[in-house]
Amino acid sequence: MSLPHWSRARRLRSFALDRGFATAEFAIALPAVVFVGAMLLWVLSLFITQLEIQSTSYSIARDIARGQMDSTNLESHLPADYKVRKTITNNFVTVKIDVQKSLMNQRLPWGIELSAIAVSELERSNASPAN
Repeated sequence: MSLPHWSRARRLRSFALDRGFATAEFAIALPAVVFVGAMLLWVLSLFITQLEIQSTSYSIARDIARGQMDSTNLESHLPADYKVRKTITNNFVTVKIDVQKSLMNQRLPWGIELSAIAVSELERSNASPAN
């Protein structure tokens, strides 16, 4: 018995006989989509870390320029493996923060080093000498 060309059963059978092409395409595309998603999340975390270290370097330089040397509460917001260099020369304070941001939280050897530099002028003391 031959089915008519327009029959519903013939259309359903043609969809069922795709021989796994959709599964193969999904198996190839899924790892690529997961990889691209993970890379986008990592790049987003790089931007957030850069903003954090830039803001902290500005705050530390400003505090040192004002004479408030206690900046340990600001450094607590930085990632674990940061390096802070503070330099005072010619009435200027320079603060440089370096952070090594590795891929997948140090499970892979690849990464990128982020740094932020802030310069602030030392404020002159307004206090007059006591008589």
